[in-house]
Amino acid sequence: MQGYEKLGKTAIIATIGQFCPMSLTFLLVKGLADTWLAVLIPSLTTFFSALITLAFVIRMRVIGLYRVEPQEIGSRIKDSVHVFLASFGANMFDNSNVLFLASATNMYRVGLYNGADRLKKAANSLPEHIDNAFFPA
Repeated sequence: MQGYEKLGKTAIIATIGQFCPMSLTFLLVKGLADTWLAVLIPSLTTFFSALITLAFVIRMRVIGLYRVEPQEIGSRIKDSVHVFLASFGANMFDNSNVLFLASATNMYRVGLYNGADRLKKAANSLPEHIDNAFFPA
C-alpha cells in the first residue's frame, strides 16, 4: 500500500485493530467462565482487521487471481520453514514475560499485566503508523 500512497487507511485499520482487543476484553470478560472469550477476542479482531484490509486492497484492484499448484504450495512451505521458526522465536521472546508471570502468580495479575502490555504496544505502534502514512519511504 505504501507504493500506492494509500498507507494512511491501512494504518488506521491496523491501529483500531490493535486497540479493539483491549476494550472488548474489559467490556465482555467478566470472570473465569469467560476465559474462552478472552482468548477469542484478540484472534477475531486481528482476523477482522485483516479482512477489512483485504477488502480495501481488492477494491483498489491491487491484487488479482492467481492459480496455485499443489507442488508449489509444498515447496513454498518447505522453503519458508526458517521464516516460520524465526517468527515463532520472536513471538515467544515477546510473550515470555506473560508465560513466566503465569507460572509465578495468579491469572488475574497475568491478565492485568498482559492487558497493560498490549495497550502499551498499541500506543507505541501508533506513531510508527502515522509516520509511515505521512512520510512513506
